Amino acid sequence: MHSCQSCAAFETSARFDASMAKSSRRWRWHFGQTSLAGAAAVGVVVAAATLAGCTSGDHVSKPPAPITSTITPEVSPATASTPPCTGADGRATLSALLADLSRGKHVDVGTYFVPPVQFVRWVDPSAYVTFLPGADGSVTLDALQSHLNDLVRRHVSAALVKFTDGGYGYVGGPATNEAGGWFTFTLRGRSSPTASPQDGLGKGAIDCTSKKIKVFVIDGW
Repeated sequence: MHSCQSCAAFETSARFDASMAKSSRRWRWHFGQTSLAGAAAVGVVVAAATLAGCTSGDHVSKPPAPITSTITPEVSPATASTPPCTGADGRATLSALLADLSRGKHVDVGTYFVPPVQFVRWVDPSAYVTFLPGADGSVTLDALQSHLNDLVRRHVSAALVKFTDGGYGYVGGPATNEAGGWFTFTLRGRSSPTASPQDGLGKGAIDCTSKKIKVFVIDGW
C-alpha cells in the first residue's frame, strides 16, 4: 500500500502549468496522455500531501509555484462527423457539483466523477489530486473524496458564471483518458463565508458515456 508522498517533479505525461498571480489571473496548462497502462506515471505528484488520511490510490499535494501564462486549449479536435459527446454535456454535472458544494452537502465522488482508472486530475488553489496504484494494482479516489469533504467543512462556495463548450477532443489519441467533452468556465466563489467573492477561471472534461467529470481545474474560488 502506498501513502501520500513528495516527488521531485510532476508526471511528464500530465503536466500542469497553473497561474494564480493576482495581477493577470490567466492560465495555461498542458495535458498529457493518460491511460490505464500508464497509470503509475500519472500518479507522480509534487510536494507533500496536504490531507490527512490519504490512502492507497489517489494522492493530494499542493499546486506548484505561480507562473504567468495564458489559457490555450490543446485538445485535438475529433475527426468523426458526429462526436460521441461535447463539453456541453458536462454543464449539468458541473452545475450540480457546485450546487452541492455551495449548500454544504456531501459531495459524493461516485455521483460526479468517473471511476479511478479513468480519472485524470482535480486541481484547485489548495490541492492537486490524481491517483497512484497501490501495491496490489488497485486504485481509489479516497483522497479526492477527503479533499471534497474538506472543502465542504471550510464552506467553500462557487457559482457558475460562464460556461463555454470546447467540443469533443483528446490529447494523444481517442483511446486515452484525456478523450471526452471539454469545456472552459468562470466561477464566482468564496474560499470561506467571510472571504471576499472572486472569479476563478477553469477547464474540465467529462466522459462521453457517463457524463461524469474526469478533469477539473480551477485557479480560484
